[in-house]
Amino acid sequence: MTATQASLWQRFAPVCKWILPICFIAHCQTSTAGVCQGKFANPITDICWSCIFPLTIGGSNLLTMDQEDTTNPSDFLCICPTPPRIGVAIGFWEPARRVDVTRTPYCFVSLGGITLDPGIRAPEGEVRQQADLTKQSSYQAHWYLDPTLYWLEIILDNPCLETGVFDLVYLTEVDPTWNDDELTLLLNPETYLFGNPVAQAACAGDCVLST
Repeated sequence: MTATQASLWQRFAPVCKWILPICFIAHCQTSTAGVCQGKFANPITDICWSCIFPLTIGGSNLLTMDQEDTTNPSDFLCICPTPPRIGVAIGFWEPARRVDVTRTPYCFVSLGGITLDPGIRAPEGEVRQQADLTKQSSYQAHWYLDPTLYWLEIILDNPCLETGVFDLVYLTEVDPTWNDDELTLLLNPETYLFGNPVAQAACAGDCVLST
């Protein structure tokens, strides 16, 4: 019975726009099925600012905070071709995306708990107990653009920051594949790579190692 807001952090070397993978930093709120609850994230207290680290220049770490990192460009200087520009390759994780989940269709937790009704039916999330006594949960999810550093103007002269405004770009309620496994397999056959006993056994081992 929870709904989750998550800020996604984008790792990049700012001057040269080396965009590297994304990781999730979660901020949780409670929301029961049938009742829409939520709040607007406080940019000071609800964002993991220490997750910006490690901070690097080229391939050298300036401050890691004992956190893992991806592979960084090894060159100290870099050149952007359009427009022509020479700069220093600096890397850090940028909060640039957000996702919230809810069991109540069209309940937007990140927008203060408002509910919209476009007239398109969507299933309500639930927790279901299986025959083997395991439980499965289902939720609806909403994906947002949230370039926090840009709109807070924390870094003013960096041309490689994610720009734009806070915006809703995807919601699962209108995605016909979200709650239909068979349709998903037809439209995305690559899911067979993961939706099989061998892959699931490998994932289980990986989860044990991670914990």
